[in-house]
Amino acid sequence: MRDSRRLPVRLALGASALLLAALPAAGQGGPPDITRENVELVGFAGFRTGGSLANNADELLELDGGTSYGGVIDVNLHKSNFKLEALYSHNQSGIKLDQFVSGSSLDIAVDYIQGGILQETGNEKTRFYASVLLGATLFRPAAFDSVTKFSFSVGGGLKIFLGKNV
Repeated sequence: MRDSRRLPVRLALGASALLLAALPAAGQGGPPDITRENVELVGFAGFRTGGSLANNADELLELDGGTSYGGVIDVNLHKSNFKLEALYSHNQSGIKLDQFVSGSSLDIAVDYIQGGILQETGNEKTRFYASVLLGATLFRPAAFDSVTKFSFSVGGGLKIFLGKNV
């Protein structure tokens, strides 16, 4: 079980290394710059679905869904459509403790703080993107000490710009 937990970390580090290695080479005759903005700010709010966490005894604890909000800031490097990206996300949730006491749960706040790199391709109005972020996740259960763990995310998607500032 321990080796399977290292695989996502190795994948994230490998993807990060590839994106970071591409950055210097991209400045040498790369694709035309499709991004004119210097800084991009995005806020979000919503509902995050549940999941599971493994405790020290390798038991899975079920995580409830809950409200989520946060923001992203991208700083344009103006080199082959690369941007530096910083993310903050807060999730208010709960952990089901049925295996200990039937029907019980524990409130928990989860904060993600990550930074990394993003690259876009497309045109000024429609852009596909891929990103790799590394950072920390802070678990703050009610009435217990908080715990900080290494975290990463690999993402991708489509941005559609409806206007100059939207």
